[in-house]
Amino acid sequence: MNKKESKVCSKCRLLKPIDKFYKSKTSKDGFMSQCICCIRKSHKVYYDKCNKKNFNYQKTRYKRYKENHAKRDRKTQLRGHLRRKYSITLEDYNSMVEEQNGLCAICGRTNSKKGVFERLAVDHNHISGQIRGLLCNRCNVILGLGDEDINTFKNIISYIIERD
Repeated sequence: MNKKESKVCSKCRLLKPIDKFYKSKTSKDGFMSQCICCIRKSHKVYYDKCNKKNFNYQKTRYKRYKENHAKRDRKTQLRGHLRRKYSITLEDYNSMVEEQNGLCAICGRTNSKKGVFERLAVDHNHISGQIRGLLCNRCNVILGLGDEDINTFKNIISYIIERD
């Protein structure tokens, strides 16, 4: 190989064709001192090292954040959800829970799953947005599946009475 057509890599010390080197405006011969392969390897090592370090940092940072803000976040999220979706405050919601003694407005049961209390769902008219009361998940799903249509529920009641 001709001197102009090849170059020795400063890292691997191998004689390689000139097209295996990146161009460089600052070097005398117009090409970088390390070959493309060596540059890529060193970039990969650096990237992997930084990525692993950054990943571990982010992981510990998130864990610390979660521990410090878990309770506050749930309450803040609920407060924002109630305000955005139903235009009520958390205090309004809590007073509704007290009025209903923590029980569903339809079936009168608590909204608990395996002994763990879950918050009651806010039942509202989807057209007017008026809040009707608080429901357990089961009653809320039944009401939603019936499309809140009175005739559908009358037919369901008639069906149950006739078949019993």
